[in-house]
Amino acid sequence: MTSRITTRSMAAAAILLAAVPLAGCTANDAQSKAEAVTRDTVDRDVRAAVRKAGLDPAKGKTTNVPNGVANPSMVDWIAVLGTPQAEQALPKIGAELERLGWRAEPVGTFPLSYEKSDWTLLGRSVTEADAVTLAPGESLLTVTVTDFGR
Repeated sequence: MTSRITTRSMAAAAILLAAVPLAGCTANDAQSKAEAVTRDTVDRDVRAAVRKAGLDPAKGKTTNVPNGVANPSMVDWIAVLGTPQAEQALPKIGAELERLGWRAEPVGTFPLSYEKSDWTLLGRSVTEADAVTLAPGESLLTVTVTDFGR
């Protein structure tokens, strides 16, 4: 009887020791990391990607802060640039987004199409041929990110 108790105690100790490295881990760890993606995080990522493309984030506009209150489920950045500058910026923005953990998700005609957590980012350049308000040689570069988890 003593040897049986010792064997069970040793087995229990082995199981306990094997579980120690897993302490604090839960099945929701991936989900909790995904939940850490906030509007502020997304805004920082967009600004970093725009900056990495050689553009000044402060020279763009946003439509998602009406009356000084940020829309909690949307981030955007819009700027009128020369067409060559806008076209060169798109792949650089995409490369920086990937470096920041965004996953490419091709969508239709959008050259920039990424996801991170519940956020979806779409971006493209629209030329003067597509928009009547742009001068020849100008393009409207847009990056729009929406939280579909809300």
